[in-house]
Amino acid sequence: MVFALILRQGIMLLDNLGLAQRLARQEQHFRSLVQGSSDVIMIADPGGVLRYVSPAAAGVYGRPAEEIVGTRLPEMVHPDDLGHVLWEVQRYLAQNPEAERTARIECRVRSGAGSGWTSSPPSTATATG
Repeated sequence: MVFALILRQGIMLLDNLGLAQRLARQEQHFRSLVQGSSDVIMIADPGGVLRYVSPAAAGVYGRPAEEIVGTRLPEMVHPDDLGHVLWEVQRYLAQNPEAERTARIECRVRSGAGSGWTSSPPSTATATG
């Protein structure tokens, strides 16, 4: 009986190691796609605070990605465009999470100097359920 329990624990340990390795490979693949993309990819928490910004932000917004992380998304969007952006985000979040969700958002964002606005290229947000 004890041998069976030890064997079962060993099998579970091997399964966990395999899953961890597979997850690490998938994360590395995702990072290589994101890091090499010319598209700006942002991940915000539920409060709208940007937790990840891809390196392409430097070329599009004139600010390094590290400088943008921690910023609330509404602070980056031109006040005249904010209502539309928030509506699109709410519409996106309301879509069926079981299907591929998409939203296309175009707006003006704060420039690198922080004193002016620049047009953001249209972006498409996607997620798979």
